[in-house]
Amino acid sequence: MKHISKILFLVLALALVIGAVAIFSSADASVGAKIGDTSYATLADALAAAQDGDRITVMADQTHQTEVAVSGKTVTIDLNGKTLIANAALFVAGQNGVINVVGSGALKSRSAPIAKSWSSSTGAAINIGDGTGTITVDDSLSALAAADIRFFDAQAGTMATDGVRINVIKATYYPLWFNGTRVRMNNTELKSYVPGSGTLVRFYSEKRIDFAANNCVFDYVVYPEDVGTASAAGGKATLFQLPDTVGEGSSFVINDSFIGAKWAMFAQWGTSGFDPDRLTIALNRCEIFLRNGNLALSRDHRCAIGVDIRFTDCSFNDRYISNANSAYEILG
Repeated sequence: MKHISKILFLVLALALVIGAVAIFSSADASVGAKIGDTSYATLADALAAAQDGDRITVMADQTHQTEVAVSGKTVTIDLNGKTLIANAALFVAGQNGVINVVGSGALKSRSAPIAKSWSSSTGAAINIGDGTGTITVDDSLSALAAADIRFFDAQAGTMATDGVRINVIKATYYPLWFNGTRVRMNNTELKSYVPGSGTLVRFYSEKRIDFAANNCVFDYVVYPEDVGTASAAGGKATLFQLPDTVGEGSSFVINDSFIGAKWAMFAQWGTSGFDPDRLTIALNRCEIFLRNGNLALSRDHRCAIGVDIRFTDCSFNDRYISNANSAYEILG
């Protein structure tokens, strides 16, 4: 009898343990993010509750449905190896709002930007990656038309990436859009194998351009079946597109990086060209691989007089095929 009682006791105890685990698992599954010991159902809820200096840890893969602006405070978001899908803009910086995204994880643009700031967002900063992990960004789940996908939509302040891998899978038209934004890219890969004749990185309006990249990879390959469109009038598919004119003191500098373009251009600008006193374009210690495309071209397909692209210790690989419309002709 004692033996039977002991067995029943063990069975009941095991049932209680299993029940407790089930309850804990159910409760844990409902936690989307934490600030310290406080749990929130979603990242959006945590962002809405965050105070200056708070660190949010993402606790579960989730689809972000509500845009929450960070203004007048600094918030750090640890991706914690999780995946965030943007049905609403994920990281929105308002006036004097600073967002630091750290750790490793995946960010997927479905129908909204990954990072966003408005023209009124003075003092705003969005920093994706801190060099300690790897963050991937792509549009593999996007429900938008290819021309409407935008990963970064920064209209003011600063935007920085470090340890980020950006894969453009569907977008053909300005997936990275900067308007008067100070941009810093470190240890970042930007790759696209999308057919079409769009632009990967667009600097809009006539504001000052302040762009610097270090230890990056920029690689744009147009599919062979689309080369007729991409190569029309000297090439339309473009890695970087600049406006007609730029603000005084503008700078576009790439250091220690790989630049690849196949049936595409490295850079394109407006019809009026640039005043060389207003813009510095420099590539230092870069490996440049161009095939069947242009290094630089004006949108009216004329040589952009006055543009000075300065190369320091750069290597050109493969044959670079240019034409009379290009700012430079390098055949080798």
